[in-house]
Amino acid sequence: MGSDITRERSVWRVRLPAVFLLLAVLVFPISNSHSASKTSAKVQKLCELLTNGAHHKTRIQSAKGLAMLGNPAAVECLLNSMQKDSDHLVRTASAWALGVLNHPGAIPPLYKASEEDVEMVREQAKMALERILSAFPGNLKGCDVRFKLELAKLNDRTTRDRTYATWYQHYFLELLLQDDTFDVGELMSFDDEPEKEKKGYCPKLDVTLSGAVEKLKTPSNREPGEVTAEITLTATLSPVKLPFLKERKFMGKAPFAGGPKPKDEWDADKDPLFISQKEAIQAAVKVAYAQLVLTLHVE
Repeated sequence: MGSDITRERSVWRVRLPAVFLLLAVLVFPISNSHSASKTSAKVQKLCELLTNGAHHKTRIQSAKGLAMLGNPAAVECLLNSMQKDSDHLVRTASAWALGVLNHPGAIPPLYKASEEDVEMVREQAKMALERILSAFPGNLKGCDVRFKLELAKLNDRTTRDRTYATWYQHYFLELLLQDDTFDVGELMSFDDEPEKEKKGYCPKLDVTLSGAVEKLKTPSNREPGEVTAEITLTATLSPVKLPFLKERKFMGKAPFAGGPKPKDEWDADKDPLFISQKEAIQAAVKVAYAQLVLTLHVE
């Protein structure tokens, strides 16, 4: 018992304050390709020591060194260390380092680690997670992250049969499929397809989209005019349930030339008013999608 306490004290006695490490990252930025190359080599060397170092103190110091370098290339090996190292002090140091790096790709593994049995690891993972979430989504900028979006909670509050929920989801899906940054839905995931060759570590974050078609305004008596659609959208980061895009309203408009309904019920989908309503929803979805992309810093 006494030896364990002595061991923990000796390991953490040499820990540099987090503030100092942050200052080190900010005060000594990488200014040219030569220094960038040297930093990359240091990351590789420290990752090797973190993974294969024979002594737990070596691995702990390697995790601290990676945090001090501030290079996102270290995230993958730190995550592996936090999840797999046999020593709880090394896992704790790796969780701390991930918080210093402030990389959003570490959110899902840190969330899982925050429920681990070992108290030191659990508490450090919670603190690291809080740090990263407090900066989200601003810390996405410059990070190579993919997003898996769930669309099932996009609804329709204008009709009982949820007619326009289908179009809300459809138009959003059309836009998402044009951007390979996104994977869509549980059943529509592209995980089983041959993945495009990716460079380096590319984590995936789960995002749930919720909202509804709230209003559809149409010209009275089917006279010529304008159809206006109002939709809402909220984006929530899972599994931490962080609503990083809080409910916003988006408007879309489409012209309506006027005219009666088709006489044949089978031609209902050819009704000019129905077509204008769908176009107005599509226009609103384009605005909502643009806001989501902007929020997630997707270029």
